[in-house]
Amino acid sequence: MSSVAFKTGGLRLVFDSGLHLNVEPRPDFEAWSVTGPTNLRLVCMPASEVTIWQ
Repeated sequence: MSSVAFKTGGLRLVFDSGLHLNVEPRPDFEAWSVTGPTNLRLVCMPASEVTIWQ
């Protein structure tokens, strides 16, 4: 699996099977959040801003 978080707020997940999952930002709520290793967290805030915590 691979993933890309775009500066515009979109998120794309690509699975080993070739399936793609695209998530678009939303103006009124957090569209998605991802948690990674060592407490890395990305959240797509309302209005397409991607916030990163470490």
